[in-house]
Amino acid sequence: MNKFDARTFLQLKKNSKLFFSLAVIAGSMQQVNASSATLSGYAHVSKAKELVAKQGQVSGKIVDSSGNPVSGVTVSVKGTSVGTQTSETGSFSINAKVGDMLVISSVGFKTAETRVSSTSGLTIRLESAADVLDEVVVVGYGTMRKSDVTGSIAMVKGADMIKDQNFSPLDNLRGKASGVNIFSNSSQPGAYGNKVIIRGMATINSSSNPLYVVDGVVMEDFQLLNPNDIESIEVLKDASSAAIYGARGANGVILVTTKRGNKDGRRTISYQGSVGISTPQRYMDLLNAQEWTDAFMIGLENENKYQGKTWDLDRSKWFNDPDYFDAAGKPLYDTDWQKEATRTAISQNHQLNLQQGDEKSSVGAFLNYTDQQGIVNSTYSKRLNGKLAYDSKPTSWLSTAVNLSVNHTW
Repeated sequence: MNKFDARTFLQLKKNSKLFFSLAVIAGSMQQVNASSATLSGYAHVSKAKELVAKQGQVSGKIVDSSGNPVSGVTVSVKGTSVGTQTSETGSFSINAKVGDMLVISSVGFKTAETRVSSTSGLTIRLESAADVLDEVVVVGYGTMRKSDVTGSIAMVKGADMIKDQNFSPLDNLRGKASGVNIFSNSSQPGAYGNKVIIRGMATINSSSNPLYVVDGVVMEDFQLLNPNDIESIEVLKDASSAAIYGARGANGVILVTTKRGNKDGRRTISYQGSVGISTPQRYMDLLNAQEWTDAFMIGLENENKYQGKTWDLDRSKWFNDPDYFDAAGKPLYDTDWQKEATRTAISQNHQLNLQQGDEKSSVGAFLNYTDQQGIVNSTYSKRLNGKLAYDSKPTSWLSTAVNLSVNHTW
């Protein structure tokens, strides 16, 4: 109607029947347009339903490396906000379609991505990732995350300790834990001169050595422990954490956890060896034989001059041993006893580990040979250490552990 000009409208007005018919036709056209819009809306809804139907439900199961179901695992479609979690049996169901990428993540496991190949029967295996876990510190009255523990507990990993290639566990611990002071009054290989002080000197007459607990057992001679067998060391420094051991823990407690068998069903054989060379860094600048005899004679002259002595200044009368001096009293030899008494020392360390087992039982065998030479002649320390660790859990309420260690030192 809007396209009609004024003249046409006046002519239609004269013929009222024709005008009414055109109005009816225009109204019918508007109804048809509305119907078309409604049909278009139904088409969009139909396509959305078809898309949802095409998405479908993908179901599956999450298991660990041993095949056990893992609950609480987050499963999401990559690039979307669609996600779900596994049940107690490790099962899950998520809105996805074939070809989508699923992202699976959980605390203690490595994040995995897998592409959907079928809508059902999907089994995804997760690999454990102990290195991404928050470090857990085990104390006598429970377990706590390391981030929640104050500086009263210091933890050192065994892998970090053996980097220094020392042959004593206390030498490897030196400088690794704050507040733990380790002193040595002897540099002789294998010497039992290490002194450990935690939180300062607390006594004058009594011993200030801490309590050593290895795998839950108090160990008196901590020097005999093979450093390569140590998994981790925790040092309890404050009184509240050490009080669980009574008066014995008054000077602090050093908790040692040694290596065990594998728990993941693998069988591993590993070898670790090292060779070290030690030499004197420098020698003291001392008098040689001729300079020493000259200084001796100068001393006699000074005593005669300033102290009224009457020493004979004939050199041949003072240095008259024919094995070391000539007739004039001059030395026959000029020996540097620093170099004669020291050497270039070669030390070696060999460690062989055999580990296997699963969650129910595990066994680990560890053999170590250490030969440490000192830079002073005829000083050395040799140690042969063998350890057998067996763990078994026959039932859910009973677990057993056996440690057998043999040590021989020269």
